[in-house]
Amino acid sequence: MSALFENIPENIEKVTHNDYSYAMKEYKYLRPGNVKYTNTKLNFNEDYFRISAQMDLSTTFDMLIKSKRINIYILCQAAIDSIQNQNSLMLVVSLRSLVERLAYYNYFVRQTKNHPISSETSLEELQGELLPKVLRGLYQTSSEIRDFDRNVDIKNIDIKPYEMRTNDSHDRKPLNILTPIKQLDKTIKGIWNSYILLSEYLHPNFGDLELASKSMKIIKNEFGDPQIFRSLGRVSPTDGISQSILTQTTTIIDEACGYYLETTDAMETYSVNLKMLSRSAVHELLAENKALLKNTAGFRKGTKCPCLSGKRIMDCRI
Repeated sequence: MSALFENIPENIEKVTHNDYSYAMKEYKYLRPGNVKYTNTKLNFNEDYFRISAQMDLSTTFDMLIKSKRINIYILCQAAIDSIQNQNSLMLVVSLRSLVERLAYYNYFVRQTKNHPISSETSLEELQGELLPKVLRGLYQTSSEIRDFDRNVDIKNIDIKPYEMRTNDSHDRKPLNILTPIKQLDKTIKGIWNSYILLSEYLHPNFGDLELASKSMKIIKNEFGDPQIFRSLGRVSPTDGISQSILTQTTTIIDEACGYYLETTDAMETYSVNLKMLSRSAVHELLAENKALLKNTAGFRKGTKCPCLSGKRIMDCRI
């Protein structure tokens, strides 16, 4: 067996063990719909909407982090399956995609360090600086797909490049993934080179030949002239540069997974603190606008608290 397929990388395996229960859970979120994009007649309560909007940053941040962690888990499991099945092509696919997710997750780890939460933190400032980045990270796209539904005709539709519309609340233009990969390379040396090499192997160029090559060596014919003898097969590579590259990139990405595991607790703590900060802002606004809200149509004692606790306003406490 190729040395590439002998062992499961330690940290990649730890991710699948540590995040199994995390990834298997179902997380539910409630957010106000954007009235600019709905055709439904709304009984719109501007005061309630304005107050509940204080939870947008908390909710979107938690959705972003959890969606990244779920997919990092799936890709780690895919890498393990590829190693166990001795499938080098699918190993390249999963590892390259894993680099992108780890780098993007690390990008937001950096954002939390740039915007720490303390007793002096202003939610308004965080909303102005961090919310646009979180929304972009959650909804970014290079294609105009916002108006798609289940009846979309993939065979005949003309998919246009994404362009921000005048009434868009945020820009969905994607962040160049190379930027966070280069940032992660400062911590995990070699992650940039790993991504470049994995990209070469993923594309249908020389990588196809290399990944299908079981062996290659120089031999001589009966006249002493050099000839290249190459063996192709499904289970590959067993030696040569391909095995060396994939073995090294797997080791480097495994190191990146170890660093990822070191950051998850802090990110969960940040998400909890952000939620508490947002809920405090909601309750402050409720106290300040108590008289106004009493006179607002449709605002009753049984109305659920805008802090998304699920409790009635009159029963809710931080």
